[in-house]
Amino acid sequence: MTLLSPYRVLDLTDDRGHLAGFILARLGAEVIAVEPPGGSPARRLGPFDASGTSLTHASYARGKKSVELDITTAGGADALRQLAAGADVLLESAPPGHMASLGLEPEALAEINPALVTASISPFGQTGPKAGWAATDLTVWASGGPMHMCGDEDRAPLGVGVPQAFLHAAGQAAAATVLALVERSRSGLGQHIDVSAQAVAMNSTMSSVLCSLVNAPLTLRGGGGIRSGPIRLRVVYPAKDGYVSFTHVFGAAIGPATGRMMALVHEAGFCDEATANKDWVQYGMALGDGRETLDDFERVKDCVAAFTASRTKDELFALALERRLLLAPVATTADLVASEQLASRDYWDVVDGERYPGHWMKPGPSNGSADRVPAVGEHTAEILARPRQPAVSTPQSRRCPSDRSRGSRCSTSCGQWPDPPCLACWPTQARR
Repeated sequence: MTLLSPYRVLDLTDDRGHLAGFILARLGAEVIAVEPPGGSPARRLGPFDASGTSLTHASYARGKKSVELDITTAGGADALRQLAAGADVLLESAPPGHMASLGLEPEALAEINPALVTASISPFGQTGPKAGWAATDLTVWASGGPMHMCGDEDRAPLGVGVPQAFLHAAGQAAAATVLALVERSRSGLGQHIDVSAQAVAMNSTMSSVLCSLVNAPLTLRGGGGIRSGPIRLRVVYPAKDGYVSFTHVFGAAIGPATGRMMALVHEAGFCDEATANKDWVQYGMALGDGRETLDDFERVKDCVAAFTASRTKDELFALALERRLLLAPVATTADLVASEQLASRDYWDVVDGERYPGHWMKPGPSNGSADRVPAVGEHTAEILARPRQPAVSTPQSRRCPSDRSRGSRCSTSCGQWPDPPCLACWPTQARR
């Protein structure tokens, strides 16, 4: 049995949330992709393989089952309600208000199945002044703050190469869903999780979005680094065959590693001894009070760049392991495919001759076929014909052994608290 194997998840999301279902499937849950007629719009997103299959969709659909259902019709909505009655989790990424217009909002589904955990993923949340705003991954990335830090300082901000905002939101939705299932194991009740992609994107600024609130210097675009006031910290350096990331920062936590790097730069002949022996713990303070000049800091970075450019990424990474440096290669797709580490971990999944990213964790053995990409509606008849109960007893069945009268609260003298507790006992037990 794997971590989430007792649970059934209904995944109504498109590309704005399909990572959430994929994560839960990887953790062992039975995830059923409920797709509209013709399949999820994610099936039509590039890039495509030689057969025309969307690699984007395939990357997030493996391990799921597919039910084709038109929930905009009365019959389709009723079929979804029947599925929801026996499900543990429902994920959706429809525009706010759309599910309610079909009579499928979380409150209505909770009437059918009080144990159901629902998670809604949207650009700006289900309520509030921006709930109905149109949005793309790019506009969410911008309004959340990370785009303010992406790109070169002398031009407009940039997005990232692969859309990220809704991937972050979906990851948060998956984590929150697991937490809700843990809580449900005690209360017997589900809950509604409202995920705003804009709010989640703020986490990707590494707290820089808080600069104004704490009167700290704004973090500005640094083109491969970070600008804090007049100080430009560089974290991307050239290698002979690409780039490496080196955390060229100071202070008690990181300064010693910077010192080890500068010693290596000196040994290789790319800086003098005086430069290598600077106080790299206090260097940031020295820049701030003028003991070190910004021009000289630029010279130091040029010395590091000359050194890294003289070695390949593999050579630099080997030195990082040997000398305990905060340096790592900037990997291309080709680098990842050829990675000895990933190969040694048996990371890659090969499905129908295609190679896909595998489990980042392995809670249990895979059954092989679970990694295949389902055809549209492949499991419709099977799933609709198989009634199921949620993997938790409903609150109505959670009555204290000493008092089974319907709707009554058990006495505080009862020493036989159920686990999870009954609905009537829960408020009293929680206060103890």
